[in-house]
Amino acid sequence: MFALQNRALIISVAYSILGSYSDAEDVAQDVTEKWLQLDTTHITNQKNYLIRLTINHCLNHQQHQQRIQYKGQWLPEPVNGALLEANQTFELQDLLSYELATQLSRLSPYERAAFILKEAFELNHREIAEIIDKTPDNTRQIFSRAKAKINQYTHPVTASVTDKNKALQFALYIQKGELEHLITLFKDDIQVFSDGGGKVVAAKLPIVGAQKVANFYIKIGKNTPDNTKMVYNTILGQPALLLYRADQLTGVVILSIHQGKIQHVYNILNPDKLTKVI
Repeated sequence: MFALQNRALIISVAYSILGSYSDAEDVAQDVTEKWLQLDTTHITNQKNYLIRLTINHCLNHQQHQQRIQYKGQWLPEPVNGALLEANQTFELQDLLSYELATQLSRLSPYERAAFILKEAFELNHREIAEIIDKTPDNTRQIFSRAKAKINQYTHPVTASVTDKNKALQFALYIQKGELEHLITLFKDDIQVFSDGGGKVVAAKLPIVGAQKVANFYIKIGKNTPDNTKMVYNTILGQPALLLYRADQLTGVVILSIHQGKIQHVYNILNPDKLTKVI
């Protein structure tokens, strides 16, 4: 059955728009059920039609979300590439990075949809307009706004050895309290975003600037319990540190490294968002 065979595609598209794997699974279930009720004999391009169903379902889902009531900063749910079956969705491979997922989450739902349809599937504006129920002129404007808000950044499928070493240095300098060494890893305008979901203590606003960020992490390092350990991994191709306390995952720290320096750090601490990491 076509929808089941393309479940990975549905989930990847939905995750790119919603930033939540759990919600993406719900979308996949609903889209599959709807597909079963369709007479597909008249559909000439089943893949495009499936993408259309997925996008529309995500847009409807977004209208009912109450993210505005979310406590603190909202970050996408971290997942690994294997869970998204990224190798089965080659169109989206270049877009499945945590950095881009975060940037997409700051766009309007229609901007996300137009961006993904154009950048990943290379649909023309007439086709995009049919999917999101806008005019081609509207979609051009929507896509243009989305492009202007996205910092184009192509991530490798897998973090490099250099990226891994940078992440391990980051962890080591925090553990040893080496402030000056830590600063050397950062771009001057580094930004840190933290998501505790109101369930654990987390910075409510972004922290900006190498000195402030270094002070922030050195302070955290001094107050970290002795039974905490950091394990290196990758999240959607980006270097990450998984934080464990007494063998329980308590946080994920994802690094975006640009030109050899750490540009962004994403601290995901909300326990509800840590279930799909491993």
